[in-house]
Amino acid sequence: MLEINKVHNMNCLEGLKSIDDESIDYIVTDPPYNVGKDVWDSGVLDLLDNCAKECARVLKKEGIMYWFVPTRHLLKIGFLISQYIPYRWSFIWNTPNNMLTGDVGFSKYTTILIFSNAKSIHRNMQDLKSINWKPNKNGHPTPKPEVLIRYIIDKISKEEDLILDPFMGSGTTAIVCKQLNRKYIGFEISKEYCDIAERRLSQKILSEVSLLSSHD
Repeated sequence: MLEINKVHNMNCLEGLKSIDDESIDYIVTDPPYNVGKDVWDSGVLDLLDNCAKECARVLKKEGIMYWFVPTRHLLKIGFLISQYIPYRWSFIWNTPNNMLTGDVGFSKYTTILIFSNAKSIHRNMQDLKSINWKPNKNGHPTPKPEVLIRYIIDKISKEEDLILDPFMGSGTTAIVCKQLNRKYIGFEISKEYCDIAERRLSQKILSEVSLLSSHD
């Protein structure tokens, strides 16, 4: 098993092979979709296909996977992942103050598909969460707000659960896991984004130490 509570600078497919079967409690991830490019090539689809297969292998039987999907790829990705792990529900992140450009028009929401082998995954969650958000990109083109990831992880998991993010980006999942006392494993192929994630985690630790010191 790879070191936990670490963002590993490596290809997720390589990293996932080092994770034991049914050892991950929950998966929360926002994969790359060639944002800003006109063509979504077969290499991206192959990557997501192989990643989904490995995620299904490492996820516990009662575990849940939250997978962010842009509207234009919703049906394709939903079908792809459902080959390996059953689709259960959709969670909608509504952004009233932000518009996302689509092929036909604009949308104010992002869909998160929910997959699990468990017959019952009820977590008393809303199926729609509205968050006014002005992106703080932290050097990443498509970050997600901490408040959104915190809502998801807080609702689905408990302290000391192990959360996997195969596409860690600038480290938001890791940051939230630290805040909520969850363990995490993350992969990020970009050294630049890994450095950003480690810097954010270090700043989080320093701010916690500072807060503790102020209460001494």
